[in-house]
Amino acid sequence: MPNICIMKAWIEEDSEFLIKYFEDYTDEKLGILMNRSTKMINKKRYELGLIKKGKFSREKYNFDKSFFRVYSQNLAYFLGIMYADGTIDVNRNQLDLTLKDKTILDSIVQAMNSNFPVVRRGDLYNLKICRKYIIEKLVSYGLTSNKTFTMSFPTVPKEYLFHFIRGYFDGDGHVRINNKSITVIFVSASKEFLTSMQNYLIINQIDSSITSQTVNKKNSFRLRIKTRSISEFRDLIYKDAIIYLQRKYEVFKR
Repeated sequence: MPNICIMKAWIEEDSEFLIKYFEDYTDEKLGILMNRSTKMINKKRYELGLIKKGKFSREKYNFDKSFFRVYSQNLAYFLGIMYADGTIDVNRNQLDLTLKDKTILDSIVQAMNSNFPVVRRGDLYNLKICRKYIIEKLVSYGLTSNKTFTMSFPTVPKEYLFHFIRGYFDGDGHVRINNKSITVIFVSASKEFLTSMQNYLIINQIDSSITSQTVNKKNSFRLRIKTRSISEFRDLIYKDAIIYLQRKYEVFKR
């Protein structure tokens, strides 16, 4: 007999009960115990990021919530590349990250201890995740919808700062060699973001300059690492690095 839904506000004690017992019972049984519909239990479990891994598992895609709880090297890198090339939709509880390099997306999925699929779209690869828990955590770390022109540099623990910068560099950074001269540039539509980054670079004795440019009547900004500081910049962003874009690293090696 299906359980009957009682329309009452979801309180903290309900969430605590669900967190404690979600792996011990089916969603239907939990609904009976909590006097709620199976659909309501499933929805709340989805919002809380509670993934069944035992005999009652029905989730197609899993992930490790601990990846998002506290800062780590891999989380900082993921945030950096999301700031560069990712988008979030708070209303739909969805994130999208599209890159040319599948290896980076595969490494991020592996770091999350997840099985989210990486899908090919023409010459690009896409990672799409729909989890309210993940979106809420990303928002708490400073990401916003429609961030392109308004994003601010997030507060990143000092020990993970250059892992975040490496992530942003792999998304919206450029490194190239012309006539034996190397150029390193960051690009953003937000001058505030690049100015804050520049201040952190100055603290670490990395010299840079910011210029503006207009393309198709839209303003963007470029932060250029000065030649005398490129070696120090390279050493900082790749120190103990786990995830990084191999083709950019190879240019630095040359």
